[in-house]
Amino acid sequence: MRVVILGAGFGGLELATLLSQEFGQASEEHVVHRYVDLVLPGVRFVQSTVRTLDPVARRVTTDHGTFDADILVVALGSDVDPSATPGLVEGGHEFYTIAGAFATRDVLARFEGGRVIVGVTSTPFKCPPAPSEIAGLRCSATGRNCLMTSSSASRCTALLPSWSSPG
Repeated sequence: MRVVILGAGFGGLELATLLSQEFGQASEEHVVHRYVDLVLPGVRFVQSTVRTLDPVARRVTTDHGTFDADILVVALGSDVDPSATPGLVEGGHEFYTIAGAFATRDVLARFEGGRVIVGVTSTPFKCPPAPSEIAGLRCSATGRNCLMTSSSASRCTALLPSWSSPG
């Protein structure tokens, strides 16, 4: 069985790991992935640019050759566009880009307590655990006493169930 996984994020890596654990050397997987230092049984990592993708033939052409698959998985992630959400650029913070992560870190370092609202603006979205993790950083990222008692966090979205933490 030849499995080709395209992707440089959590989805592709997780699937490659699960396939390796299940099939090990018995399967031949080609993973076009940026995590070239990871070595898994039965997995060959190829860092390359995808040039053409034929989903019907299950064939991918890259700068490093053509890969044919019995199963083709496309897990190329998503792009972040904060300007697509009115008011986010002017009054909010995103943490999916390098600049956004540093800016959010700086905001959290100055945070003295209060209300944190984590907005999930669309689905699917990058890294589903991230909204919960960023809300939890009001305790760990500041390097000070935990602000859990002097703040609250809510995730807001029209598409998923909401949660709140007591505060």
